Amino acid sequence: METILEQEQKVSEAISPHSIQLSEHVRLLAAALRDKTEASPFAADTLILSNEVNSLCDHVERLHESVETLLAMIDVAGTSASVTPGVELTAEDKKAMEIQREIHEFNPAAKDTIKALFMWRDAPGQRLREGE
Repeated sequence: METILEQEQKVSEAISPHSIQLSEHVRLLAAALRDKTEASPFAADTLILSNEVNSLCDHVERLHESVETLLAMIDVAGTSASVTPGVELTAEDKKAMEIQREIHEFNPAAKDTIKALFMWRDAPGQRLREGE
């Protein structure tokens, strides 16, 4: 069983700045190609390619920022939900929290992959009846 620290490290690696660095590198390559072919018959094509690359890189960078924001929101929500003092959780509430946590865990098992593909979530009451 993985520790929370190991799971956080996997997430950090998945959203590492590597994708941003790669995006910047691809932009530079496209710009260099555009500049090299400026006086050639391929100038119009490389200009179009360079513009498309810039659009794609912008999109990748926006996605990266959105993922970081969502993960931060999930972290805050999970922390505030589990640390609320003086609130006694029912067994069903605990199962619901467990299901929410599992949704965001990386698990390569086939059953979990199929559930993720079909966005299938277990119901807390069903888990209680099955004794999981």
